Amino acid sequence: MCLHQKAEQYLRAKIDSGEWKVGDCIPTEMELAEKLGVSRPTIRQALTSLANAGYIVRVKGKGSFITQPKLLHESTSMLVGYRQESQKKNRKIATVVLGLETIKPDAEIAQKLNLSKNDKVVSLTRLRTVSGYNQDRPVVLTHVHVPLAMFPQMASLDFTQASLYDALEEKGLGIRKAEKNLDVVVATQEQSSLLQLNPFEPLIRVTNLGKTSDGKIIEYSQSFYPASSSQFQITTER
Repeated sequence: MCLHQKAEQYLRAKIDSGEWKVGDCIPTEMELAEKLGVSRPTIRQALTSLANAGYIVRVKGKGSFITQPKLLHESTSMLVGYRQESQKKNRKIATVVLGLETIKPDAEIAQKLNLSKNDKVVSLTRLRTVSGYNQDRPVVLTHVHVPLAMFPQMASLDFTQASLYDALEEKGLGIRKAEKNLDVVVATQEQSSLLQLNPFEPLIRVTNLGKTSDGKIIEYSQSFYPASSSQFQITTER
């Protein structure tokens, strides 16, 4: 193991043990170098790795501060809903339903779901938090659209507790294939307010097109994650 990796391991142990808490200013590069018996460039490399991983934020002229590690989202590599992913990771989530209505879709949604101009969709908007994470600030804002003709019962469900993916599965409409896309977008004023973003903080948008086993498109969604507190797992195989 290289010296900077040993230094990083030492620093992470301080954070993971709770000895250094969120908001604490850690010792200076010089102090850490003297304590560990290594050079300042070695410490600087270790601190850079921690900053890239979201464990610390470095403020010029003030020092390095412990920050909340980024929340890892694995749904980009799995065909599961957010509730199932959270259960797998033993995260306790809270869901606020901001909207659940039957509407006539705009051109983009109709095109994504292969609908005609007279078709309708059930539109669901949810805001989610993970208990104890980042002072209980919301972690994701999601807009989901499902063809009304395929799942008319959706509009009557309580999505503060119910899982959309479980409900689809029960109706024989389980998602077996998904096309996902990630990009970075500028937050609207409403999104910034709902997600309690830092000034000028961008969003990571994940769009998802879900299909049943026979290839029917059952879901089109857009999920918006705060860029400063989100990271994503992408799994590929050859």
